[in-house]
Amino acid sequence: RGQRSVWYACRVPRLCLFCENPVDSREHIWSDWILRDLRPSQPIHVRIGKRRDVVVENPEVTLKCVCQKCNNGWMSDLEDQNKAQILAMMLDREITLEPLQQKVFARWAVLKAMIIESSDRQRTLFYGEFERKSFRPPSFAMPLRTSVWVGRYAGSGFHAGVTYVFAPVEN
Repeated sequence: RGQRSVWYACRVPRLCLFCENPVDSREHIWSDWILRDLRPSQPIHVRIGKRRDVVVENPEVTLKCVCQKCNNGWMSDLEDQNKAQILAMMLDREITLEPLQQKVFARWAVLKAMIIESSDRQRTLFYGEFERKSFRPPSFAMPLRTSVWVGRYAGSGFHAGVTYVFAPVEN
């Protein structure tokens, strides 16, 4: 690699978004295994809120907003539970998500939304502290005002919503 990753401090910089621990870990917008499989072919354009675009060569964009215990514990477990489904969708393979898989995938999508949302310090957060802290185990309570829709993307790139983080990929 040789290139440094790009990272941003989140809106709540002192405490983990999901617990009372101090922030001491960086969460990847796209995990290493996703970047390995998608292979971005051009630099990534990053825009947080109303700031100007930053063009970065290294697709490893991280946000400093969680603690190691959450990041390496339940957050990692949730991603591991979704890898097969996410990989199938990324590779444009037909997949049927059973009801339990739909719930687990929706939790992962909301987790990523909560993390990405926190990157814009000027923005009022959609999810409050109670919702974020209730989202972690053991309750894994899905916030009441939340629906997750999944659809097929016909382009060839990857995007992180709320912000503008986009990179084309090789076909």
